[in-house]
Amino acid sequence: MATREEKAAMIADLRERLRGTDLAIVTDFRGLTVGQMQTLRRDLRAAGGQFKVAKNTLLRLAAEQEGQGELSDILDGPSGLAFAGEDMVAVAKALTTFAKDADALQVRGALMNGRAIDPAGVAALAALPSREEMLAKMLGSMQAPATNLVSVLNGVARSLAYVLQARVEQLQEAGG
Repeated sequence: MATREEKAAMIADLRERLRGTDLAIVTDFRGLTVGQMQTLRRDLRAAGGQFKVAKNTLLRLAAEQEGQGELSDILDGPSGLAFAGEDMVAVAKALTTFAKDADALQVRGALMNGRAIDPAGVAALAALPSREEMLAKMLGSMQAPATNLVSVLNGVARSLAYVLQARVEQLQEAGG
């Protein structure tokens, strides 16, 4: 049994994690083997996230102290939380991909930017393109008008050159 000071330290750690993330995904991890837990943690770390197992009473206290009481609604039974770093989509993808392979891991819901979302919302988040893909698409969209403008201007210059060349040939035929 943890002492009062240890519990206070755990609550402080959970508060810090909740404060430092935009996405906390709540899972039911019962039935996972130790090896699967290690794989899950490794996959989440690679995606920029972390996985933490904590008692629901401590999680509820930390969430309420951070003004994120909606988290309490999805805590039922042993809970594991996946905290996202900078890339929420990558963490959601890593977790849902792992959950497809390991039937024992169930996504219960999440807290995203202070609001609760259901498991379907987590799946929708995981289906989004990665941050790099979205940036590449945005950059492509921004470059497309400039590329099109250059093509149009080149076309006008090319057409003018053809007209001038045709006029030169016409004058040469008439004069020669």
